[in-house]
Amino acid sequence: MKVFASFFCNAWELLLKSKILEDNKKESAIYYKKQRNQKRWSLSLRDCLKKVIPKNYVYKLKEWFEISITEKISPAMLTLVSDIKQIDPVFIKKRYGPEILEFVENEIGRIEKNAKELKEDIKYRIPIEYKLVLTKSAKDADITLSSGVGGKTFGLIEVPKDIERTHPYLQKDVIAKIKERIGGGIMFNQYEFQSILYKEKIKRNRKYHYMIKKPVIHRYSDALIELIVNKIERDQEYLKKARKVYKNRRK
Repeated sequence: MKVFASFFCNAWELLLKSKILEDNKKESAIYYKKQRNQKRWSLSLRDCLKKVIPKNYVYKLKEWFEISITEKISPAMLTLVSDIKQIDPVFIKKRYGPEILEFVENEIGRIEKNAKELKEDIKYRIPIEYKLVLTKSAKDADITLSSGVGGKTFGLIEVPKDIERTHPYLQKDVIAKIKERIGGGIMFNQYEFQSILYKEKIKRNRKYHYMIKKPVIHRYSDALIELIVNKIERDQEYLKKARKVYKNRRK
């Protein structure tokens, strides 16, 4: 593991120094200012990062290599989830020493200050809250619990915290965005949309659909737009197949 970490850090350092050289067009850019009678040292990995990626790695990946990390990896895989507990200064000091305690307290102060200034800026942090409720109808649930073989089954329904954020679109919004993505040469209207909802069983999947009950309003997510666009682009006959399935159902 130590060997891997060493090579991993070295590779990043070389990449960043190459970028610094490319931007500055002079070799001295990757070195610290030389001190008299001392060896000249090149920049550390930490200082290279400060120069090249002062804010966000994701943006630089897109800028340099035209790679969107969200297309390769689910955002959920990038999330660090932990059991948050109140930090005990006495424990930290006893186990790691006063210097580490001072560092931790300074970092907490910095984070809390930024949190107050940035408030709900999702570029800085994304609050996640999970709520589960019991329901007697297991078929409507996202997760089911059972007391055992032949026992009673209970359904659990996930309640999104903010529908405006997780499922921001009405039907007309989804249709407009999809038409914008696929171009005017492909017929896509309400009938096609309803055909896909039926074919893909969208209304059974809370990743794509959420229904507000009073009054009844159907809301859809960004993930649904991506799903539909990908299917249309990968299969020229996809919409034709969806219409056929939907038409047979209506008969």
